[in-house]
Amino acid sequence: LEKGKVELHFVSEHMALTQKSSANEKLFFTMMVAWAKNYSDQISENVKRSKERMAKEGKLSTVAPFGYRWAHTTDSEGRVTHKDVLPDEAKEKYLLKIFELRVYESTPFEDIGKRLHEFGYHRILPCSTVEWIIRNPFYVGYLKDKHGNLYPHNYKRIVPDELWHACQVKKPKVKHTNMYISSGIFKHYCGASLSPYRATKTGKIYLVCAAGKYKCPGVNIAEDILLGEVEKVLKLMKFPKEYEKEVLDGINKAENIALTENRERLQTIRSEMTQVQQQMDGLIDMRVKGELDNELFQPRLTKLKATIKTLENQEEKYMDSTEKVAHTTATLLDLCRNAYRLFSESSKTEVKNQILRALFRTAIVDTQKQVKFELNEPYSELFFSSGGLDRIRTGDPLRDREVL
Repeated sequence: LEKGKVELHFVSEHMALTQKSSANEKLFFTMMVAWAKNYSDQISENVKRSKERMAKEGKLSTVAPFGYRWAHTTDSEGRVTHKDVLPDEAKEKYLLKIFELRVYESTPFEDIGKRLHEFGYHRILPCSTVEWIIRNPFYVGYLKDKHGNLYPHNYKRIVPDELWHACQVKKPKVKHTNMYISSGIFKHYCGASLSPYRATKTGKIYLVCAAGKYKCPGVNIAEDILLGEVEKVLKLMKFPKEYEKEVLDGINKAENIALTENRERLQTIRSEMTQVQQQMDGLIDMRVKGELDNELFQPRLTKLKATIKTLENQEEKYMDSTEKVAHTTATLLDLCRNAYRLFSESSKTEVKNQILRALFRTAIVDTQKQVKFELNEPYSELFFSSGGLDRIRTGDPLRDREVL
């Protein structure tokens, strides 16, 4: 505009903005832009207030969610007198199928759309749409605004509460990080962790204080040096014969307590599963005899299936836990007797790191780059009784000592 290549003509205002426009004309244009912006902002505020008011009243103000449709009632002259959101008979079964695939078959979001298409839906739903459907609280009676606030609504619900809540269990995200043998083991005397990293040029691994170069300048320790100190500790770790029976008795006692608790919980879960299965059988009998119509039968059956699925997951969890107790006991004994051999012979970084995490509560590096180890139980008992190790802390302030 300033170079004269463009001219702006405003027909309704009977004005034009050119390179030769006066200061007054430019001021008038600026004021017109400000008025237009103010008008737009006022409309936006009115719309937001209207949507907030409707949400608080439990009224939907957007497109009907998947599985629902807008229904309009008109008068004799064709004017809309009433609006309502009703279940869409054509999509209702597909909506339930989405939740059932997720709960009963653990189908990933990206595969649910394809499976739904195989069942007869006219297109493949994108992964993001499927996840939005599963996370939408509308299906359990709530409207959610953009701030995350929930307001109850009175529209008919299709998805049973148990089925919806079963879908909300999020799988933990796997963190893809570089694993080092010393990860999470060593701390600096200042209290901050020592974080390992690999040098770009040499490929060697060093540990640097996480407090930063301004608080702890020049702290850069080779991992090999610290792992050498660790190996000295592991070589001196013994399993004293005089304490073997006492340690084994303590481990067996803890194992028996854990196994008893698991068995009791498994018995309770299986009893609940039997009761739910009996309810399901009775419900099916009522349907076969014609005592229950399909509209009441399907939601109840889906609810009982969701309960059975939840109980099966709990049963599997406690069965796995029972196996892990016995496995953990065997691992603990093996680590007590062969700590150094297991550490030195392993070629996997993750295994070595797990061994150190199991043995050491922490390892503090002082100003002279000497390491003071603090051990987890019951390994502190073994170290305390074996002797011959310098600068070992047991974790018990009454027993911490310098062993010369």
